[in-house]
Amino acid sequence: MSGRSSDASRSQASQARSQRSHLLRDKVNKNAAMEEGLKKKNVSLIVINIRDWHSVVESSTDSGTSLHGMILSHILEVLNPASKAVPETFCGDRMTISWNAVKACNTHRPKAIETGHAIQQKLTSSDSIKSLLKDTSLEASVAAVTGEVRAGNAGCTGMKKFTFFSSSVTWLYALERIGKGCAVTFVADQFIYNETKNNYYYRTIEFVHFSKRSNKNLTVHEMTGKKEAGEDEWMYQLEEGEKSDPNAKWNNFVTAVIKHDAGAATELLEEVRQASSTPERLMLRFAIPFEQDQKIQPLELQFH
Repeated sequence: MSGRSSDASRSQASQARSQRSHLLRDKVNKNAAMEEGLKKKNVSLIVINIRDWHSVVESSTDSGTSLHGMILSHILEVLNPASKAVPETFCGDRMTISWNAVKACNTHRPKAIETGHAIQQKLTSSDSIKSLLKDTSLEASVAAVTGEVRAGNAGCTGMKKFTFFSSSVTWLYALERIGKGCAVTFVADQFIYNETKNNYYYRTIEFVHFSKRSNKNLTVHEMTGKKEAGEDEWMYQLEEGEKSDPNAKWNNFVTAVIKHDAGAATELLEEVRQASSTPERLMLRFAIPFEQDQKIQPLELQFH
């Protein structure tokens, strides 16, 4: 009897070791599969931020739940299948949305700007939101970037989700803070600006260095509106250039400063001060010096 009992014990121990070995191999294989699933993709990202949301909640009679649900419903209405957008993270006062990470979308850059603009308009013009806010106003800001990420399933056997990793994500949130610092509500980096400037009006608002995104200084642009041109008007509008763009004088001035063109910058300075396209409230801080009154000095303009 004791011999058979000993054999049974050894058999059970062997089976237990075998099971542990299989579990370990499965875990390694699953983790390896997750790592192999991270693929390089060019994507566009936006973050929608409800500014001062926590203050709004504190002053709300219903703890903000009704208003919060209404805001989220409005955003999800815009994120319909035609938008090809995928909401990634939702953290109370902000939502991050991606294009071309999960669903293929060749037009991800214009789609990101179009969707961000639609969400912003819907939230700021909603009568139902205004009725709940009463004397408080809702300010929804948008930041938009485009770039390469590593996307795929990540996590562990206990918790795993589709996500992406990139300095573009860090740059997205940094860009939103730049917009807030400049008192504007829709900002885009120069990469997504270059792909969408024929469809939207932009104003250059900052010139920054973000080493994780580029080894060169980057321009930051405020999106000020959509160009509403029909197909028959499109070529005419492109030919008109400055005449059709309310931000043209300002952008030309900024371009001259960035290119160290002191003569052009000085010549455009007075026009910029008088132009209707000049931001009502903006301080532009360039480290690049330019010539004014025969003196070389850092550019620091302030408009109120």
